[in-house]
Amino acid sequence: MMLGRWLRGPDAETITLETIGMIKGAKELDPSKDNMTGNVSAEVFAKKIDKVLRREGRVLDKQVRDLLIQTRDGLRELTKTEASFDTGKFVPVYPGVIMPIHKPNPEWKAQLQDLKSSLNEQADSIFNQTFASDVVAEHGGKPTAEVERAAKRDLSVGIAMKMGQL
Repeated sequence: MMLGRWLRGPDAETITLETIGMIKGAKELDPSKDNMTGNVSAEVFAKKIDKVLRREGRVLDKQVRDLLIQTRDGLRELTKTEASFDTGKFVPVYPGVIMPIHKPNPEWKAQLQDLKSSLNEQADSIFNQTFASDVVAEHGGKPTAEVERAAKRDLSVGIAMKMGQL
């Protein structure tokens, strides 16, 4: 029974928080500076969303379901654009091992920013209705350093910080 939970993957609440975190900037889609894995990250995240929608889509709130569908479709559209360009240069990583140097594609970054902007109001609304009151009640009066430490463990705290609620 416990193994099934691990095999099933993240639940709708986790994916919703990750989606809102990506939209609000509390979680990076591709944290690499050269954006080399941008399309892979977008595709993997879209597949996670799709898996949750297939498994739990009928019981999700309409507003959450719409946000997840729009994010999934936007990420799939994003993967049609190259996330980065190979510069033709290489950097040594280990002795005898080299890695190509990539340059981020500004068009890809702009499309991602447009996707985030288009979903921003929905993400705000869902976070405020579903998660904000619990996060603020738990972390509202705590010192900033303590809240920042909590944000490293709990994405909802990081989102609340990005939204200026903590």
